[in-house]
Amino acid sequence: MLYFQEDMWLSSPVSALFFNQLFELAEKNNWQQVKLHSSDAYSTRAGDLFIEGFNIAILNNTESRFLMSHQVTLWNREFLLQQLYKNEHPWRNERKGTKRLKKLDPLILQVDYFAENGQPENNVNIHPLARSGYHTVSVNGVLGNPVQPYISELLNHPATEEQRQYGLQLRHNYQHQLTHDGLPQPRKNRHI
Repeated sequence: MLYFQEDMWLSSPVSALFFNQLFELAEKNNWQQVKLHSSDAYSTRAGDLFIEGFNIAILNNTESRFLMSHQVTLWNREFLLQQLYKNEHPWRNERKGTKRLKKLDPLILQVDYFAENGQPENNVNIHPLARSGYHTVSVNGVLGNPVQPYISELLNHPATEEQRQYGLQLRHNYQHQLTHDGLPQPRKNRHI
């Protein structure tokens, strides 16, 4: 399962060949988790496999700050479900899930395929063919300043009336500090 949060908007094309090879390797090797973005939270060591010049690196679970994150990741479905605890909002799940994963110490892989907000590569890659990227446009679930260029593009250069309407909806949600879908900011209940 490839998982994107709704606040991550692609900023460049994605290679179908890369993902076809990744899915084949993940299934063949029964990989539980492959992080597909670069982050300074990750400490890695080189792996033996490459896809389109990207090294499939091995996460150092002890030194890495987030083993459980809600960033773009390829998961084994059952393994992901084991990490999702009832009554843990996403932020708590990242904190507590990381502690649980550090104790479990599973093999977690990392590839520099997506640059989040221009983040540089973590690994020693061999002339990667085409790195993709995404921008985060919200903070704690609520639309933030990074969404403004997208709203402007949707309002000033829409390809369809539907896109213009979506731009108007996003502008309203941004101006009223709402989520993408117009809901109030999610609450982080401390007592759960």
